[in-house]
Amino acid sequence: MHARREMIPGVRGLRAWAVAVVVSTPLLGGCGGSSAITKAHALAYVRAVNLKAGDVADFAPFSGEAGGRIEGAELQHEVLRCGHRGHPRGQAVAAQSSLLVDHREEVVASIVIVMPTEALAKAEIATLRSQRGRACMAHTLRLAEAEAPQRSSVYASQIGVVPVARTLGSEAIDAHLFARLQKARRTEVKPRRKCFRLPRPKHFRRGRQKCFRLPPPAPPANVIYAIEAIFRVGAADILLYTLNTHRRFPSAAIESHLLGLLYSRAKAHKL
Repeated sequence: MHARREMIPGVRGLRAWAVAVVVSTPLLGGCGGSSAITKAHALAYVRAVNLKAGDVADFAPFSGEAGGRIEGAELQHEVLRCGHRGHPRGQAVAAQSSLLVDHREEVVASIVIVMPTEALAKAEIATLRSQRGRACMAHTLRLAEAEAPQRSSVYASQIGVVPVARTLGSEAIDAHLFARLQKARRTEVKPRRKCFRLPRPKHFRRGRQKCFRLPPPAPPANVIYAIEAIFRVGAADILLYTLNTHRRFPSAAIESHLLGLLYSRAKAHKL
């Protein structure tokens, strides 16, 4: 499946998660000692845990141009910054993401980040459940409402936190955003016209002008539904993210299945 980056709302925010990134040497901030987790072991772990083709019906790996390679520290910061408040305690051993889309360009993604120690993984998401952490996650989800930040005012949004501590641990948090386009801002989208001047033919003073009728720009989505769930298993911080602009997806049952799948894989493949 091939898709263009501009066709998926919010996919620029996922750009940091669309590729695997390996960090060469762990940097331990405030926790001395060497890591027992090797790079090869960490890579095998994230590949075994992440979502795969077939885990979600009718979804396939995204192979468009949004998967630009970035630095490992940037990936870690983008995914976990709401937990460590912008000040990471250490550098990941390895990180990898899996981005799946369907024919309607609905997005389901998972990210697995392996830290050098369990203590550092815990520190990376330590403040998620605090008021400041939840506010940070709410801000991140609201950015999914539109490619351009100025369009966020077009939507009336509501964010809630779903309890998942019983199944994923006391550190886990699951935030849901549901946004609806405000009726007062629904305007008619008119077709556009593009003109350009052709090269001047010989013996003519001016070139001819040629005009084409372009298709109208895509209107804003009427509904946006996004989920961001983060939990920890040992030295790994794991995130599930979904973005939909067509329907309320995934359902509670499907989300529970995906979280359970990631959790069970993380427990089965111990670091």
